[in-house]
Amino acid sequence: MDTIDDPQELQEAIALSLEGTPAEDKNLKSLIADGLRKKYSCPPLDNMRCTLGETLSMEDARSILFAPHTEELVQDFVNIMEFGPLDDSSKDLMIPWLSLLYLCHTKSCTFGKRFIEVGGLSVLSSLLGHPIDYARSQAFEALYRLTTEDTVDWFADDLSDSFKASLHDVSLNSPLLENISKELLTPSFPSALTLSLQLLGFTLSWVRRWYSNKGRIAVSTGILSALTAVSTNSEATQEEQSLAHTLLSDFGQNVVNHTDGEFSLSFLDGEQVLPSRSVLERAIIAKEEGNGLFKNSNLKAATRRYSYALRLTNACESIEEVRSLRKGVLNNLAITCHRMAGELKNCDAVSICLLLDQALEYADQSLRIDKRQPKPLFVKGRCLFEKSDFEAAAAAFREVHSLVPSDKQVTISLHEIEEKLALVRTADDEKNINPTKGVKGIPSEVQHTAKPFQYQTESVVTRHINSNIVVNPSDKRAAESLKNAGTH
Repeated sequence: MDTIDDPQELQEAIALSLEGTPAEDKNLKSLIADGLRKKYSCPPLDNMRCTLGETLSMEDARSILFAPHTEELVQDFVNIMEFGPLDDSSKDLMIPWLSLLYLCHTKSCTFGKRFIEVGGLSVLSSLLGHPIDYARSQAFEALYRLTTEDTVDWFADDLSDSFKASLHDVSLNSPLLENISKELLTPSFPSALTLSLQLLGFTLSWVRRWYSNKGRIAVSTGILSALTAVSTNSEATQEEQSLAHTLLSDFGQNVVNHTDGEFSLSFLDGEQVLPSRSVLERAIIAKEEGNGLFKNSNLKAATRRYSYALRLTNACESIEEVRSLRKGVLNNLAITCHRMAGELKNCDAVSICLLLDQALEYADQSLRIDKRQPKPLFVKGRCLFEKSDFEAAAAAFREVHSLVPSDKQVTISLHEIEEKLALVRTADDEKNINPTKGVKGIPSEVQHTAKPFQYQTESVVTRHINSNIVVNPSDKRAAESLKNAGTH
């Protein structure tokens, strides 16, 4: 198997992927190397462009997939895993992605640490429930390697706050325990029981180590039932049954009765250790860094810092100040995604729609914290308008208007949307009468698609939207740029 003619980044990926492969198994080595060469020659470029919402070159795609050696490339790698499709169409994208992650990248401590810091563990915990068996198995293998090998010493006294925050979020605020427990009940791939038991034991031990002041945690009846099922499963190996018995003995003394099928853990009264306040301080710094990047129109980098700040707030959600900080970060993410969509004028509609959907999701998360916020309602209304959902856009702007009724620009914008909505309703009525023709008197852009409206003057709402981002309010150039964020 000769790799001398391969590009350097492909040679390195093949070398890492073949580490640990039995020397005598030449067929397996050739199969792995040939598969990597094929994917390097023809990476899933269109799927990557659609998922990231960017215009990528072939070289860009190869760097993200085979040589993610910078924080930015690692973030792209994670974003593709997070926002890629979850149905059968994901085969061309997710399977090579997870294969490279497990075979190659998780063997690099540098990549592993960056992957963890940008939220990779949280994404992997969700992919443990992927509908495709092979993708699911690779996610289990990758997560097991990142939590049990030399990348990070998760139980070290000097474990950094950023790593604690990443795993805290995964352990307590993600589908991890549910996906592991379901695999224990119904194994779907070879080694599923062993990997699931190892990951469950690691997670419970880690949470007990860092967040219980008396070394005790309580597991739900769902987890207890899953472990009991393995301990009595005749098809499980003796080692698997023994590990299940050990976990039952170690963690089955304190059980919380939740609803049937719930898989979670909790703490006994007064025994939970709250995360360090330094985690909150790091989140504030990350948000401020994102603000500066946004001001300089570096939207992609700003999104990374805001996302990092958001993950840190997950780890210190019990601290009261987090509520306000989390709202601000979510609002800034909504604004940034909306503006990124506005800058993709020449990109395909699917990529633009993906960014608008992300902006809507962030706005909705913020509104679930506090529904009476003009800022996320304003962004939500604009995104819905640009997705041609005029009814919902009008409803969102009516809510904004109810919160700031004296804002003239909001009033003007609301009237504009309602006028377009009336035209569309008229057009729909006319088309019901004669569906083969357009509607006379209705502008063609209203008949077919929405055109983002422009705001000519700064309003209370636009000032409020930008207040968390503009570092220096006297910077008129930045303020004007932000005022028009997200418009075409």
